[in-house]
Amino acid sequence: MNSFQDMGISPEIVDALDDLGFKKPFPIQEKVIPILWSGSDVIGQAHTGTGKTAAFGLPILEIIEENNPAVQALVIVPTRELAVQVAQDINSYAKNTNKRALPLYGGVSKYAQLDAMEEHPQIIVGTPGRLLDHIVNNSLKLDNVSCVILDEADRMLDMGFIEDVEEIMRYVNSKHQTALFSATIPEDIIRLARRHMRNPHEVFVEPDNPNVKEIDQYFLVTDRVEKIKSLLKLLAHGNVGRAILFCRTKRDTFRLDRILRSRGLPSVAMNGDLSQDKRDTAMEAFVKGRRRILVATDLAGRGLDIEGVTHIINLDVPDDPHVYFHRIGRTGRAGKKGIAMTFVSPEQQCSFERIQRMGGNIIKRLHQ
Repeated sequence: MNSFQDMGISPEIVDALDDLGFKKPFPIQEKVIPILWSGSDVIGQAHTGTGKTAAFGLPILEIIEENNPAVQALVIVPTRELAVQVAQDINSYAKNTNKRALPLYGGVSKYAQLDAMEEHPQIIVGTPGRLLDHIVNNSLKLDNVSCVILDEADRMLDMGFIEDVEEIMRYVNSKHQTALFSATIPEDIIRLARRHMRNPHEVFVEPDNPNVKEIDQYFLVTDRVEKIKSLLKLLAHGNVGRAILFCRTKRDTFRLDRILRSRGLPSVAMNGDLSQDKRDTAMEAFVKGRRRILVATDLAGRGLDIEGVTHIINLDVPDDPHVYFHRIGRTGRAGKKGIAMTFVSPEQQCSFERIQRMGGNIIKRLHQ
């Protein structure tokens, strides 16, 4: 298939995709859209930046009834930021229709969300805790839901949300299809999926080869003192446009943000210690370009699609190789080139060698 039109996507949605610059389907979209559209269940694996949201968002928009005011599709995600992003993406695909998605998440007043639900969105995108809150209080009814999507399922497992997810599934109409999407799919997730799915199709897009084709990757071995000097040199002379700088701890994000701002570099910190309002403000400053550098923990490392990120900089080596690839997946998206730089302390070399092996030993070493 060469185009979304060839796949049978509605003309009004094809027009919206064209406005967004979506010229032809990504591999996961080619594989998943026909399966979901047919009503079958799916376990889908794809790394970030491969078009996963459109893979489930487009068939949802084709399946739901435009003139039916009931909630007909439910997307469960692990974080507030991902709920907002997924809902925005689906609404951008649906802009020429009367079909709408609404994000529901904690950390904010639910009364504004109740007002928004009076507009009868057909698609709800929510985090487990806030979804259960609305369900238990009868402000969200799932009797007419025909499609349930579990997005970033491995992340929900890591965050301890699986019991909440299973509780939510109890309230969904039994005659529904289920799709699970995740960057990695360990055995625990497969077992969970099969408890709630009927003969699911399994779609794996390059499961053993992280999607790094559009990312030039480099590493520099340095001690902690020289690391900051090397970082400042890179930010000053490395043609860095918009960058996300990942730190291991919350304390490190605040400390590094202070150092960067003292050098006149427009940065902002974001981590789990900040209130929801402050996290929103930090993300908005970065997205709108008022701050060029986002200094973050792995809170920002999953599921977010921030346009124009040119560099991912790892101040430390993550212990889990998958975390590394989730981080660098914030750049090199939708066919655009990106750069990833990792600072490796001597004691972190063993962890970094695991990443090198998983990525096919394509990360190039730089010398000070």
